[in-house]
Amino acid sequence: MLIVLAILLFLTAAHFIIGVLLAKRNYRLNSKYESTGIINDQNGQTGKRYRFGFFSLKYNGCAPIAVYNAKLLLGMKSRLNDVIYSLEITKAVFLFGLFGVYSKGIKRALKREGLDYTAVSLDETKYDGIYIIKFKNYGKIRNGEHFVTVKTENGMSETYNLCGDGKVYRLPPEKYAGKGYIIGYRIKDGLDKKGNTQQ
Repeated sequence: MLIVLAILLFLTAAHFIIGVLLAKRNYRLNSKYESTGIINDQNGQTGKRYRFGFFSLKYNGCAPIAVYNAKLLLGMKSRLNDVIYSLEITKAVFLFGLFGVYSKGIKRALKREGLDYTAVSLDETKYDGIYIIKFKNYGKIRNGEHFVTVKTENGMSETYNLCGDGKVYRLPPEKYAGKGYIIGYRIKDGLDKKGNTQQ
């Protein structure tokens, strides 16, 4: 029993150390690029350039793109490199990015990025607001689950990075998430007027 406990402690420590080193390495590599404006091209240049975990953003980068886009839509300053670092350093990344980001893990990064959030049902995304939602991407196993940013205004929804093809989709979330809806968060600016995180 003691040996098993020692092995588990060693693996936990190794996972933590590797995660921190990887986050710092990726921050240095990603600093070569500057993100400007809304990102919809996870499968394009953005996805090829940036690193997230052990992979390119194309493979697993929907969560950092969703957080980055939500901040911009709220009128906040945002750098994709900083958002990636927040997700990695808060341990929101599942097995160094192999399976993307934990549904609950993203909350730590939202807080670190100065965002307030409230969990919402799929039906609640029809009301005005900025949302980050996660849903099952049916099809191949590798497609797994996908985070997107949704802006709903006057009953009309726009979804960012839905297909990673550079387009904004004017579809309500129930059209593509439907029964595959996992979780959603209504996002608000959580900073005070001086730029500090509100408690």
